Amino acid sequence: MNNFADDDQILSTAISFPIAFRKAIIYGAEGKLELPHWKRFSGFLSYSYEVGNAWFPVTGGLFLGDDAVKPPPNSPDIFPTRRISATPPACAFAIS
Repeated sequence: MNNFADDDQILSTAISFPIAFRKAIIYGAEGKLELPHWKRFSGFLSYSYEVGNAWFPVTGGLFLGDDAVKPPPNSPDIFPTRRISATPPACAFAIS
């Protein structure tokens, strides 16, 4: 995707500025295994992953101080991120 829109968050505040990467590719998957009521037990397990790659230059945003410098000439043209998350198994036991 060309001109990929994102946002640049200031520190840990709710203030952000729109930015755009020259190009981005994002893909991933998500799954959930659920055990509905089986005798007195029920539960679930979920897993997801996401992979994102963005290419410089970045336009827009608010870059202050050291963030305002350009990337070094020998830096890669790609900004990779990976996120994996899993929810531990959750079980319920019914007593009646």
